[in-house]
Amino acid sequence: IVNGSECEPYLTSDHRIMVENAEQIVDGIVLAMKASGVSCAKVGIEDNKPDAIAAMREAASDKQNVEVVSLPARYPQGFEKTLIYSVTGRIVPNGKLPSAAKCVVMNVGTCAALSAAVRKGQPLIDRVVTVTGRVAKPTNFRVRIGTPLLDLIDQVGGLTDGVRKLIGGAMMGNAVSTLNLPITKNFGGFLALGEEAISAQESACIRCGRCMRACPMKLAPAKIDSLVRHGNYDGAIAAGAMNCMECGSCTYACPANRELTQSCRVAKAIARTKAKKS
Repeated sequence: IVNGSECEPYLTSDHRIMVENAEQIVDGIVLAMKASGVSCAKVGIEDNKPDAIAAMREAASDKQNVEVVSLPARYPQGFEKTLIYSVTGRIVPNGKLPSAAKCVVMNVGTCAALSAAVRKGQPLIDRVVTVTGRVAKPTNFRVRIGTPLLDLIDQVGGLTDGVRKLIGGAMMGNAVSTLNLPITKNFGGFLALGEEAISAQESACIRCGRCMRACPMKLAPAKIDSLVRHGNYDGAIAAGAMNCMECGSCTYACPANRELTQSCRVAKAIARTKAKKS
């Protein structure tokens, strides 16, 4: 399964890779299939990227075992378990890896990098990064790993007025504390936000169940949040906190503005710390 959905709002780096380097991606897919011993590959792309779908289908037109699948544009389509279900109908059990569903999942950027490594002997020295939001000229850049984020901000004409928060992604990205941050292989984009990024004052849970309906992993985020706030981390783990994909859907849907995703992150961090000590 090749992930070309790029469901994170604002980010378009994978989109540009598919449009501009489709043949290289398909070559990387063929190499990955040979290395993993699988007989077919499916590329999942959301239907709001018609030019990427067209480019990938053209590049794969002579590959009978590589299929480009158009998927509904919905968040979080790019999460590997969601993608596997959307493309194949298979369900990855909680706590298991994609191999449990007899699948291997790779990103389109990884496939392109694999082709460059095998065909050209080129190590992973650069990547495509989106710089968008409240900047003068939102742009995608191909940059060397290690490039300071500040250099990219200068290239887009700087930040505009009203910036209140710097973040790596609207839903799953981490806050950026300094513009001297170096670009890493996992850095897909940078988003400058204004007032829309400021969290409203939270209130008590009203038991509406919206977080449960929004959760793609079928968890009960409000229950996990309550357990974490009362220090019952073992209870939060038992309630499924480790299966949280941290997509932020529950927090976005919560009318009480509670930081539900953050509670799951806390429970997971404490569980990992305990595991290291034991």
